[in-house]
Amino acid sequence: MEDRSDLLVGVARTFETENMNTTTYSDEGQGNETSLYQAPEWVYQASAVALFAIGFLGIGSNLVTIIVYLMEKVLWTPFNLLLMNLIVLEFISSSFGLPLNFAAALHGGWTLGQELCSATAFVMSVAGIGSISMLTLLSLHRCLLICLPHHSARFNSKISCSLLLILSWINTACVTLPPVFGWGYFKLECLGLSCGPAWDDPDNYSYTSYLLFMGFVVPGFVITVTSTVLVVVMKKHSAQIQLASLKSAMAKKELRVTKMVMAMTFSFLGVWSPYAICAIFVIAGYKNLLNSPMAVVPLVLAKTSTFTNPMLYVVLNPQFQRAFKRLVGLPDNTDENIALATCKTIVTGKPVGSSLLKRHNRSTKADGLGETESSMESEKAPKVIISTRKSRITTDGLYGE
Repeated sequence: MEDRSDLLVGVARTFETENMNTTTYSDEGQGNETSLYQAPEWVYQASAVALFAIGFLGIGSNLVTIIVYLMEKVLWTPFNLLLMNLIVLEFISSSFGLPLNFAAALHGGWTLGQELCSATAFVMSVAGIGSISMLTLLSLHRCLLICLPHHSARFNSKISCSLLLILSWINTACVTLPPVFGWGYFKLECLGLSCGPAWDDPDNYSYTSYLLFMGFVVPGFVITVTSTVLVVVMKKHSAQIQLASLKSAMAKKELRVTKMVMAMTFSFLGVWSPYAICAIFVIAGYKNLLNSPMAVVPLVLAKTSTFTNPMLYVVLNPQFQRAFKRLVGLPDNTDENIALATCKTIVTGKPVGSSLLKRHNRSTKADGLGETESSMESEKAPKVIISTRKSRITTDGLYGE
């Protein structure tokens, strides 16, 4: 009977060994205890596929966005600079952290040592907190801009945007630097696929609670309040916005930018919320939650933020789309129509394209994120010729004047 029991135990262990992938690592942050992670091999394989796809999209979309921005000086507006700070942070996250997570998934767990683990967790924390700090300030910025339109020039000035950038980095430093000075530390998590704060260590609860409060709860509250105010204000003034002509174009421009910021903000909060909720449960006492196979889902979902923001920026920003088309040599129908109107006006001496130019100028002002002035309000032929040329320059320069 004992021989049969030993045989059954041996078969069970063999089956478990063949179907489970075991990852062992040492926590050097607080003592030398060893944690043992066990998960089916398919979990690591599926994670590797997902992380590879996310890394490819993240690196590609952010890199293209940065290149277009650097090549097109007309995109160098103060507000676009804030958005580029966000894109650069996402690029750092996708190009530095995701390849290491992908390598860990391929090897069935982290094999690169505790020092690189801590360094990776710190860089990813800076990128994540920096992103949500910037999105929070952008939400507040758009709320003030829509609610106080008479001060739009002041809010869109270089000084105001520079102040937002400085405040964003001050908040990022206050939240992420404490582990450097000994308050809190980082360790492996999610079956050894990633590195992050030691959520499950009671000695680290003070820092992780501070991190969650300042890095997620406060930004989430500010974003919710400002977005609610924006929705109420936009619905209240929607009828007025549709009545005005030139003012409507400028209002539509601000609304389009506001909707883009709101989409980027809620997209970021949406993909990071499951991970933050898991962290809250771990602090509350469910210590094994982040070490279970199910913890891989919120981790991978959070990584998708590296490509959602640049894609939303590209899709919802006509200014960037036109810059991209011109950079890669794609035709722009709007530019062709303006050029045709220019030729007809110069040859005939009649303002053939004046109505077209008016419509284009208004749409141009509505599309752009930069500031521009209009000279497209006259029906006289000589002014149309001059305005047409200026419009052509403005179209090529994407509202750079």
